[in-house]
Amino acid sequence: MKRALLFIALSSVPLLAFCLLCSASATALSGLSILSDSVADYAISPVLHLDGLSFSYHRPFNVPGINVFSVHNAISRGDLHIAVGSSYLHQQDYSSHDPYLNLNYVYEGISLGATGRLLYDTIQDADADYSFCYDLGLGYEYQDFAAELKMLRITDDDEEASLCLMGYLGPDLRAALGYYHSKNYQDNFRVGVNTELNQFLSLYGSWQNEDSRFGLGFKVSVESWGLIYAIRTHPKLDASHAISLELAW
Repeated sequence: MKRALLFIALSSVPLLAFCLLCSASATALSGLSILSDSVADYAISPVLHLDGLSFSYHRPFNVPGINVFSVHNAISRGDLHIAVGSSYLHQQDYSSHDPYLNLNYVYEGISLGATGRLLYDTIQDADADYSFCYDLGLGYEYQDFAAELKMLRITDDDEEASLCLMGYLGPDLRAALGYYHSKNYQDNFRVGVNTELNQFLSLYGSWQNEDSRFGLGFKVSVESWGLIYAIRTHPKLDASHAISLELAW
């Protein structure tokens, strides 16, 4: 029964989505990148303005044999931010790669960004399949308020658009609400929070309505280093797990 449920899940969710939500912060926040403090989430947001290096490991639905690895790096030159990264999903009969290049510019609280990504996958010994798609994003920040409009994987079958709003509920507590629309999958709402308990520990939490899923994670920080661990539930399968090691500068 569990193998049958896994097959249904993998058939109804694009495998590329595993690569996109493979960072620990994206797993804990259900993809609400407006709350993210991880450079790894350039993979799901063209308008982040963070600098650093991140390595992530993700196991979807805690299934042995399906592993997602990723590396991300970003630097800035004034108001211009440049990020590169790649994710690699491996399964005995299937593998996929998702390298990307992002450029975004910030001016007086307004962010404009674009990401180009090359999608490559192969099934067993069949010839590899290549395709190109891109992401576009618009962000705005003013005092304790932020908004983010994104279109991901434009020209791909898994194209997705989202609008997210974020505000401060306290000095160290941020909350966000997002609406996600996909071309071939059910629309959903997501809510999330990110709170800094002290200089060493931060907590993340999220929920989405379709499918009903929860995300939870924590980040341990020591100077410029950070370690994030997260889980994300599924109504029928085991929870997904992710861990990220990060260096900020």
